[in-house]
Amino acid sequence: MHKRDIVRLYTQTKDMKLPFHIISQSQRLVFASFLNAVIDIPILNEATEQIIFMKAVDVIADAIERQLEKMGSKAFFEGVTDAGESRVDVWVVATATKINEKIDIPVLNEKQEQEAIEFVLHAMAERFLASQGKTIAEKKGKGKMFGFI
Repeated sequence: MHKRDIVRLYTQTKDMKLPFHIISQSQRLVFASFLNAVIDIPILNEATEQIIFMKAVDVIADAIERQLEKMGSKAFFEGVTDAGESRVDVWVVATATKINEKIDIPVLNEKQEQEAIEFVLHAMAERFLASQGKTIAEKKGKGKMFGFI
């Protein structure tokens, strides 16, 4: 499954969201399922991993929502406005690093935490741009799956 497929699923989930959740439960499930598919935790079975990734996505999404609430969407997404893939990637990495410093997911190592946060932020950036009628212009020749693999 490619990153754009996950983003499409994320965007298509139109269920009712509670007022304080920007990322709905079904969207969190999509993120957790993707992370479970690409990150392996040794010794644990897939069902246990899914539960762990659901909790990890909850921690990540709650941290992002706190930052959004604190800063406002315009300030939070500053740097995403030009819709160039490399610019969005720079914003995602920088923002993910800041968020990763504030949270800890015990079962995941720091690299896995960073990748998970980057994945959620990238999908949110694409959705933010879509709300403004923009899409991320992909670099030519880039045909790899999201940076997990």
